[in-house]
Amino acid sequence: MTRSLFKKCDDPLDLQYRKERISILATQWGLVETRPLILEYRIPQPQLTKLLSSVSRYVHRCLQVPPSTYTETHSHLDNFRNSRRNITPNGACVPKKEYQFLYNDVLQNWFSVFNTMISKNESILKLVRVTPNIRIKFGRELKDNENRGLNTQLPHSDAWVEGPWGFNVFTPLLGDCQNNTLRYYEVPNDKLPNSFFSTVGSYTEKQMLLSDFHEDETFIPKSGHIYISDYAVVHKTWRTHNSSARISI
Repeated sequence: MTRSLFKKCDDPLDLQYRKERISILATQWGLVETRPLILEYRIPQPQLTKLLSSVSRYVHRCLQVPPSTYTETHSHLDNFRNSRRNITPNGACVPKKEYQFLYNDVLQNWFSVFNTMISKNESILKLVRVTPNIRIKFGRELKDNENRGLNTQLPHSDAWVEGPWGFNVFTPLLGDCQNNTLRYYEVPNDKLPNSFFSTVGSYTEKQMLLSDFHEDETFIPKSGHIYISDYAVVHKTWRTHNSSARISI
């Protein structure tokens, strides 16, 4: 089979088309549509074990701290929130040549998982980002991220900076994934705002469009699961007041 499974659609606001796309992916890859326009895949345990180990080593190296076993809670990582040499304001761990082998190990294990997930029909995909962000979100927001226009604490769609047709991929892995996670918003049943998918320079410019979007407070993504969401699904970084650090892709 090929991408002809998807009918041609020139209207980004066509929610029915987006629902059909998600349904096709669920069927072709054997995924679960856990919420409207959100798919879930449980990473097989042998692959997850390797991925957790490589991600843990890589993040500890980025923070310039001694590595620990990935079975620990990683709450101690909040003690190193000021170790920012290789961490962006939004928590992305930046690969450097001094530890490119650690980063490449993460990529190898990540794409082993990804290839298994799509193995039933790889031809559906047109493009995959080959440098996923390995991200640490501390229990409290970093001060230099609080007022940034692209702070992921703001409800947003990735379409606002990348265009209308992609999918967001979120994989919580280590640490406090219950209290420090991604929160999704329910997609309105009626039509999306006309300018919803237009690109802008910051998430702040689109907040006025979200009055009809409501947080799904009952849905907490599970550690070790991959979540694929259509760009129509608004989401944000969400923490409880007493959360600790989590690591995700």
